[in-house]
Amino acid sequence: MDKGIPKEIQDRLEYITSTHNGGQPEVVGIRPIPAPCDDCDLQIEKEMRVVTLRRHLTPYVHWRKQCRVCKLFLNEETGKFDSTSQELTAFYHNLRRTTKYNCKSK
Repeated sequence: MDKGIPKEIQDRLEYITSTHNGGQPEVVGIRPIPAPCDDCDLQIEKEMRVVTLRRHLTPYVHWRKQCRVCKLFLNEETGKFDSTSQELTAFYHNLRRTTKYNCKSK
């Protein structure tokens, strides 16, 4: 019944040698398969893709989405993660200035 570890998994295993086991290698982890991020197109190798949401109150109530892989924010104009925090703040201030967005409506 013991068929062993498949080759595609065995190639990704990470070992350390321990003196407790008489010098036998010990598995400490499996390297993940690199995959492109769905939104920012960067290669994800170590961490899992996470998008954080944060509610901001200034210049009016809105939500900011940040990709934790590339550390960029979602730009509402382009629909992509290509803005820094400062660029997004300037975007919302200009939006409020040009559209006279009411802070209490949302």
